[in-house]
Amino acid sequence: MNGLHYLTAAVLTLSIAPASHALRCGTNLISEGDLAIQVRDKCGDPVSEELIGYTVRPGYGNTSNNVAYEREYKIEQWVYGPELGYYNVLTFEGGRLKRIERIKD
Repeated sequence: MNGLHYLTAAVLTLSIAPASHALRCGTNLISEGDLAIQVRDKCGDPVSEELIGYTVRPGYGNTSNNVAYEREYKIEQWVYGPELGYYNVLTFEGGRLKRIERIKD
């Protein structure tokens, strides 16, 4: 392969790779899927913490009978910053980090 083929392959790989969202808190790294307690341990207390609402998602009961049910999850939003002109907005669903956004100050 020549250089152009390697570049094309790299671009295609990056364009189909799943997005991974992470945030650095000092020397610690947090990422989507982390527990709220882990985020608080690594990043400290947010400047703002709000209850946004609730959502209902499917779940499963005892694995021996695979009974389906719905479960209500709390949605929270934590804000850190400003840092270098941006706020970091973290959205938690059911105590797990669901989304990380950087919002311009």
